[in-house]
Amino acid sequence: MADNNEDDKASGDAMSEGKPEPEEPEPPKIPDVELIVDGFGFMPKDYPYPAKSRTSNVFSQSSKALKEIKAANHQEQSPCASSTNIDIVRRYTWKTKNRMLVQIISFGATITSIQVPDRKGVPDDVIAGFDTFEEYLQPRNPYFGATIGRYANIIRDGTMVVRPSGKMYMLSTNHGRDHYNGGYVGFDKVNWRSYVTGNKVIMSHVSERFHEGYPGTMMAQICFEVTCDNTIKIEMKCTTSEPTIVNLSNALYFNLAGHHAGSVCTYDHIFTINADKYTAVDEDGLITGEKKIVGGTPYDFRVPRVLSTVLPKIPQGGYDINF
Repeated sequence: MADNNEDDKASGDAMSEGKPEPEEPEPPKIPDVELIVDGFGFMPKDYPYPAKSRTSNVFSQSSKALKEIKAANHQEQSPCASSTNIDIVRRYTWKTKNRMLVQIISFGATITSIQVPDRKGVPDDVIAGFDTFEEYLQPRNPYFGATIGRYANIIRDGTMVVRPSGKMYMLSTNHGRDHYNGGYVGFDKVNWRSYVTGNKVIMSHVSERFHEGYPGTMMAQICFEVTCDNTIKIEMKCTTSEPTIVNLSNALYFNLAGHHAGSVCTYDHIFTINADKYTAVDEDGLITGEKKIVGGTPYDFRVPRVLSTVLPKIPQGGYDINF
């Protein structure tokens, strides 16, 4: 019997001592939010940087102050004084587990793409923008997705008064005789400094004193964040060296039907605006300062309304007002 046992052990049919089978590796976990950084282009050397932009003098200033203004407009920009010393335009791309993609570039702190899946799960870009950096530099770019500053919208005759001093300042007039969206070189036309912290991107820019005519040096900072529940958070902060005016904004143009649907579908959008007043405008489309009640007018969006049904009732042919 002993010989038979030995033969059994030697044969290939005998059961050997079991070894644990190797476990299959777990598939890589998809992060809730993934942030990718790459380059989008280079700032051209002949681009009109803020130091070369048009400026205006201050009313009722002494000759000494005027010399100070002139020196500020022509002095060399130090590496720490302005974000325009950065040549590389960086692009930041967020991807969420819920299939949302958001892209922002440092030039103009501009949101270039927001892609989300439709009801059938097909992703599409729902904002207007360009594919190349050169297209963002063209003069006819209508501020697609850009950060607007120092002051969004129109300032009549390029004239402003700062309280409580009562000093009057003359800004650059880049829109006929008026000042528009920060002037010739507003915040949308500079390359912002940027860095990443976690899933947030922090961008900053320093606007020099009397740039485009504005008093005071101003530092602006924007925090962009995309969360796993497909939310985009934009937080804007600024600080100034002296009293001035600030009205920061972002110029996103939405088409929720997606690029493939074309511009015609924008008229099918349904709007709800929780506002009972709007700012009246004159025949030139400039704000008069009067606030009117929306009730009984085409400006009443307190209940959902389709854009195409109310747009023909607007005298200027479109909504360019404040609610």
